[in-house]
Amino acid sequence: MRHIRSLSFLLILLCFPSYGHAQLWSGIIAPSRATNWSTAGVEGGIPSATWTQCGSTIAAYTGTGQTIQTAINNCTANHYVQLGAGTFTLSSGFTVSRRGVVVRGMGANNTFLIINGASPISCGYFYMAAINICGASSVPYTSANWTAGYARGTTRITLSSTTNLSVGSVIQLEQLDDASDGWPAAGDLFICTSNVGPCSSQGGGYGFGWANRANAQFVKVTNLVGGGQVDISPPITLPNFRSGQSPGAHWASSVGNTLVNAGLENLSVDQTGVGQTGIVISNALNCWVKGVRSIYNGPATSFNNAFELISSMHITIRDSYIFGPTSVAVATYPVSPNNTGNILFENNILHGISGDIVTDGPTMNSVFSYNFFPGIKGPGFVRHGAGEALNLYEGNVSMGWWSDVNHGTSAFNTIFRNAMIGNRYNGGPGATISSPVHLQSHNRFYNVIGNVMGDFFYNAYESNLANNGNAIYVLGWQGNASGTGTPPNDTNVKRTLMRWGNWDSVTNATRWCGNSSNTGWSATCSSKTEVPSGITNFSNPIPAAETLPASFYLSAKPSWWPSAKAWPPIGPDVIGGNITNMAGHAHTNPAADCYLNVMGGPANGSGNPLTFNPDACYGNPSVPAAPTGLNVK
Repeated sequence: MRHIRSLSFLLILLCFPSYGHAQLWSGIIAPSRATNWSTAGVEGGIPSATWTQCGSTIAAYTGTGQTIQTAINNCTANHYVQLGAGTFTLSSGFTVSRRGVVVRGMGANNTFLIINGASPISCGYFYMAAINICGASSVPYTSANWTAGYARGTTRITLSSTTNLSVGSVIQLEQLDDASDGWPAAGDLFICTSNVGPCSSQGGGYGFGWANRANAQFVKVTNLVGGGQVDISPPITLPNFRSGQSPGAHWASSVGNTLVNAGLENLSVDQTGVGQTGIVISNALNCWVKGVRSIYNGPATSFNNAFELISSMHITIRDSYIFGPTSVAVATYPVSPNNTGNILFENNILHGISGDIVTDGPTMNSVFSYNFFPGIKGPGFVRHGAGEALNLYEGNVSMGWWSDVNHGTSAFNTIFRNAMIGNRYNGGPGATISSPVHLQSHNRFYNVIGNVMGDFFYNAYESNLANNGNAIYVLGWQGNASGTGTPPNDTNVKRTLMRWGNWDSVTNATRWCGNSSNTGWSATCSSKTEVPSGITNFSNPIPAAETLPASFYLSAKPSWWPSAKAWPPIGPDVIGGNITNMAGHAHTNPAADCYLNVMGGPANGSGNPLTFNPDACYGNPSVPAAPTGLNVK
């Protein structure tokens, strides 16, 4: 039987050559449920290391942001504006809108921007931001019908018009939401937002895209073939694009309206005085933020974003520190991708924040990895909008993962090798508010693989169709968000869920629950499979081996990883870990080591903003290891 199963899986891989060949998840996740995550972030990596300074170093001053803005406007491609050490107290912010230009400080512990008013140059959205990294502020769009090339893996599509389209243009492909549950059959893929009741409690989850079109993917034009045919990258990744849903395409009417190869590096931004967002990245391609300390220390509202990512593709945010309001009364959205693709959010610290990373609209083919969340409320990751699909969450140390149904539905997200200790106020056993993995109604075809979950006070493995905060999993519950409709409980969340090789504190063992050939089939799995190999659509064959790769997107240990640090840091095959109550299967990641050991931050995320010097944490690969026996809450 094992040989037959392996042959069947090989045949499936051959049907999807763009995804099956050489993918790190091959043999574990079915090709229909994953994508090539190695392309997330700035293509080819952040390019600015050898760029040349533009003009003189700007000394610290008090005034408007116009001095910095003028320097940006006078720069040409592949140059950087250098801000000196000291404190810049600015009554208004600035906008990075020149291609190939970076604004760079002397370090997050040396260059401090206190910005008390938004940039006068808007990115065209209602967010008032201290710093904008964006293309044209009011982008005229060209639209066309998408007439052919819908199949998953396709790299050539056909449009009814290619007016104003150029090589390098970014296209948003989209289609109408599903009107009924689901595709290709009831109970399967169901992506919608405004169909209030069946698929959301509040509607309105399309964010900055087009209304009632949460099925969306960003692609880049690589070639104009002629006759309306366009070559794209990445290939089509969702399996449900089809002619009956009126598929369409939108792009900026001038390729110059999209900002390319620009960034912000090595400085501290305090946007408390702005009252809203710190940094907006919009209409951008291959842009980045690196080594930045972002501070909001005012009243908590849902718009105190450190980063808002809008209508952008191939964005990298890494090696940064984000501090937000420590109030537990309001869930904020400090990092909010909305209408984006191929994002890489890697090796960041989110301190004292409620909500943490909240995808609030269509976000696809992105990676959120090796981040640390010492929050006092919030799971760490919240999928909150609609159309978020095929994203990878890997190597994070957080409270957990939450996917609600407030604004719409999602599918095909993968949660791999994370340490999730559970979501509760201040770490007390009597204050549990959520499970490590909380998948509400209509969040289907998820993959939860190789994670280490739970803590001493969890007493149930799973709660299906009901909310039990003391369970490791909550699956298919309808939620309790106020709104105009109440989605029903959903048995298809559990039916379509792929679970493999996870350790949890209730089972106190690693669960390889495929069939009777697997370890612990009777004693651990109670002879029940957790691999959806028998479902009709988007099934996942039972993996042939009980082994896991170190990463689903990194082919080797990354160069920034400390040499003395365990790689991979988290998983059922890891021993000697330093996070307590996880049976030695979880080490802190470098972001956690930086916060706990170098910055001296409290493990529960309380307290005030800390001094942050990424060079002290990540510039030297032999930084001190974090202390053992940590209880990261």
